[in-house]
Amino acid sequence: MKAVGVIVEYNPFHLGHKYHLQKARETSQADVVVAIMSGNFLQRGEPSILDKWQRAQTALLNGCDLVVELPVHYALQSADFFARGAITLLHALKVEALCFGTEVTNFPYETFGKTMLLKEEQIKEELEKLKHTGMSYPNQMRVVYEKLGLQGQFNQQTPNHLLGLTYAREQARIAPEMSLLPIERLGQGYKDKGNNEGFLSGTSIREFAKEGDFEKIKGKVPEQTYTDLTTSSLVSWENYFPYLKYELLASSSEDLKKIYQMTEGLEKRLKLAKDAENFWQLETVLKTKRYSKVRLRRLLSYVLLQIKQEEMLAQEDFLNVLGFTKAGQSYLSEIKKTLNLPLITKRKKNQEELLRLNHRVDEIYALSPGVQDQIFARLPLRV
Repeated sequence: MKAVGVIVEYNPFHLGHKYHLQKARETSQADVVVAIMSGNFLQRGEPSILDKWQRAQTALLNGCDLVVELPVHYALQSADFFARGAITLLHALKVEALCFGTEVTNFPYETFGKTMLLKEEQIKEELEKLKHTGMSYPNQMRVVYEKLGLQGQFNQQTPNHLLGLTYAREQARIAPEMSLLPIERLGQGYKDKGNNEGFLSGTSIREFAKEGDFEKIKGKVPEQTYTDLTTSSLVSWENYFPYLKYELLASSSEDLKKIYQMTEGLEKRLKLAKDAENFWQLETVLKTKRYSKVRLRRLLSYVLLQIKQEEMLAQEDFLNVLGFTKAGQSYLSEIKKTLNLPLITKRKKNQEELLRLNHRVDEIYALSPGVQDQIFARLPLRV
């Protein structure tokens, strides 16, 4: 069987995502569509509005055949690590092509990826020079691209294209035999909260849902997503603020220094939490030109989840299956004897250490009011 892969978060799953799955199958002529999906905490440092099981089920009902969770040690990271983890899992699953949405489809992604891989040492050297300039990472990368003669490729108004460039570099590194299939991204940008025409962005849907304005969502998301949004307890950072503030107040500066990516004295800045009354106030107090909102949200996620430097660096890769269709199950059966990573379809005692971090994250996510247990007696969904 032939498989095409997609790398997703589905926060939540909407009609743009359904279109993506349709185009992936159509463009690749694949038998199965495999999604590598972030779990309950996402790349931009926030909890998902609906849990990973709900999002996986909707994906399976709308064109996906196999959903595999991107482990926390990749999902809750910058774009480089996020892409590296997802490509690693797709490669392990014998996927022949990666289909991704982008604002720029007429671009030689595979050639670019090979070029970036050849210039990797030069890129590292240039980034090291910029390390203490106070520039954000995206702006550092813009400067590096300019020095490499690639200034036309870095545009912060095309985030999906930038992510596509990252996929291309990791594909060249990990899975050069995998083809890249860019498709045009339709609808609003991820930050837009808009005019309710065409495909709504995930940001729009989350904002309308949290405001209880479900009429603006109706017909813009699949039926299952609409049902989940209107009947579930919706999750946001605010739900975890009391736990986060407790961690920040109870931890000493020495304790905070051990947290993953706690650098440049940030542990002292986080002590400003004592005056914040909610998450958004804390975020406003902490924000500076040097540290982007996303960088700080990821750091606060590491604090809440108590992810320490040595723990993050020690994580091993695995394939945690969240669900499949009959076709997806057949594909797994076909490839499982050749897999080079542990395949997880049910809880086993010998896998407890491997899953310890993921399980802790899921248990903390379930502290949000109304969220169901994310671990106990959970088996892959079958659609």
